Amino acid sequence: MRLLYLGSLLTTALLVTPTACTADGQASTTTSPQEPAASAAVVAPAAASTATAAPQPSLPPTNIIRDNPELQAFVERAINYARRHQLQELLALADDSIAISYGGGSYGKPAFADYLNDASTNGYIRISKALEMGGTLDEPTPEPGLTYPRYCFPYCQSGLLWKKALPGVEVDPYETWIGLTPQVRLYAKPDKRSRVLATLAYPILLFNQDRSDASVRKGWLTLQTLDGKVRGSVAESDVYRAADMTLLIEQKRGGYKITSVAPFD
Repeated sequence: MRLLYLGSLLTTALLVTPTACTADGQASTTTSPQEPAASAAVVAPAAASTATAAPQPSLPPTNIIRDNPELQAFVERAINYARRHQLQELLALADDSIAISYGGGSYGKPAFADYLNDASTNGYIRISKALEMGGTLDEPTPEPGLTYPRYCFPYCQSGLLWKKALPGVEVDPYETWIGLTPQVRLYAKPDKRSRVLATLAYPILLFNQDRSDASVRKGWLTLQTLDGKVRGSVAESDVYRAADMTLLIEQKRGGYKITSVAPFD
């Protein structure tokens, strides 16, 4: 079972809770510091005020493979095999003891083949998506007398990354989502035409949804900022759940191998 840590990296997502409206009736918002300054202004009537919350922790993307041609070539092969559903080629890239489920005790290439052949798991799609998002170093798994470099995909699943950001603070992976874009919008309703409550850059968000709420549309989640000051609807395509699949690649015995495609279980 993998342990993640709640924290902020060198950049933060600027959070503004708008209380004013523009002339067309839409709520004004600020944008992330990465956008042009002209687009960051809040438009508000003179009598209105705008409350600014504390900066929110964020997890911006990183991709270590750009500095490692050999690892990059390995990742590109894996992406191509996954896109083409090439089972045998992917099996050749996997370690003999590849982990499919820690909680379920599922390991090995036969289990990996079952995972890929099971249409309900979307294994090929999950693998290609995780690798395409980019990866970073993770804590190595020591073996007697040996320690192998280990790379985590997508980057936002790296326990080492979270631990360095804010040591000692645990996060519940099942209730935590990471923003994947510099403009993750929280809407008043699960509809992109509705009022924007906040626009955040690569935020860390918490699940805040009544699971029995029939008003929540497919493809949407109700999430809140870590300080709880903004709660809204977020497009599921804009975030990644911390409990979802973590793909690990290790350099061992002279080559790279995929050693895990397991979720947090």
